[in-house]
Amino acid sequence: MLSKKEIRAEMKRRESAFVISDAEVAKVWAPVEAGRAFAAARTVLVYMDIPGEVPTLDFIERWRGAKRILIPLVVGEELELCEYDPSHLVEGYRGIMEPASDARRVPASEVDLALVPGVAFCIRDGRLWRLGRGKGFYDRLLPRMDCPKFGIYFPFRLVDELPLDPWDQPLQIITQNG
Repeated sequence: MLSKKEIRAEMKRRESAFVISDAEVAKVWAPVEAGRAFAAARTVLVYMDIPGEVPTLDFIERWRGAKRILIPLVVGEELELCEYDPSHLVEGYRGIMEPASDARRVPASEVDLALVPGVAFCIRDGRLWRLGRGKGFYDRLLPRMDCPKFGIYFPFRLVDELPLDPWDQPLQIITQNG
């Protein structure tokens, strides 16, 4: 099995060969938007994408009037959650757009559905496992939420195996029934 470092390097190679198109983005978001978990959710956690991840801004703008959209803010070693407000975004951790530091925080317990990025994903035993970028932000956040948690990714990020650590949190596989 490849190490986490080797998988991250492989994903960089795959990412450079992948062409992100509107059609590829639509293929990712369609089952999310058609699913029961999304329909039932009032408060949705969405990440702000970086190059190579599934773009989120159109999704956020499409749904922000109908749902309460939260985005993460890096504070030290943790992710805090804030309501999305396009007029109060600033460049934050690693150049990722985040809420301004004075944004109103929302407890993780209020999230009805979490949409989570990752470097690589693996389906094992009916669950989806993710490999992040190595800082553990989502590993610490996910256990604080009692809601469906979906990995959002392009197909090139799916691998046969991932090394798992005891703190890794499984995600649900997106289905229209989910």
